[in-house]
Amino acid sequence: MPEIDHLVFAAEDLDAAVADAKARFGVEPVVGGRHEGFGTRNHLLGIDETTYYEVIGVDEDQPEPAVDRPFGIDRMTGSRLVTFAIHPAPGERLEEVGQMMVAAGIDVGDVASMSRRTPTGEVLRWSQLRGSGTGFAGGGVVPFVIDWGSGPGPAPTLPSMGELIELELRHPDESVRAMLASFSLPRVSVVRGPEGLSATFSTSHGDVVID
Repeated sequence: MPEIDHLVFAAEDLDAAVADAKARFGVEPVVGGRHEGFGTRNHLLGIDETTYYEVIGVDEDQPEPAVDRPFGIDRMTGSRLVTFAIHPAPGERLEEVGQMMVAAGIDVGDVASMSRRTPTGEVLRWSQLRGSGTGFAGGGVVPFVIDWGSGPGPAPTLPSMGELIELELRHPDESVRAMLASFSLPRVSVVRGPEGLSATFSTSHGDVVID
């Protein structure tokens, strides 16, 4: 079964969101890099060896992108936890996770090649399912799928923000909740409520809830 890859916190004002994350978690997010062509950049914190926390917002140094920035950033006021990504478990393939999601009625789209340029100039590459039914659907509770290939992804290299206690996914539709529960993701609870998600962390500053 797939595992949580990362949580996505999107911000209208990226610098303010990074400062807020440092204040909440007691650790400063490190610069991740630029998503060239998408008009965004990010800062990152580690959760464990395979999971991390992304703070993403507008990259003012890039030209206006030809497509909308991801996660509704162009229309945001403020900042919030917008969605999360999953990755295949060891021995599992991206296509297998995609088939599982299709069987649950999710439009996963085709496999897209993605990249991010780090501050050192290195280009980090991954594959991703970016269908219209993933990522920002259902108030963000339906994840997108990412595959780092032979690499571990950025998580092991990042400063630790603390432990993820719980990721809560909320949706009013019972069929959507059943679909999410069928993923059997560790540390994830699925409850009835207005669509959205929140995460609880155990940190050096005590328990912190992000929504």
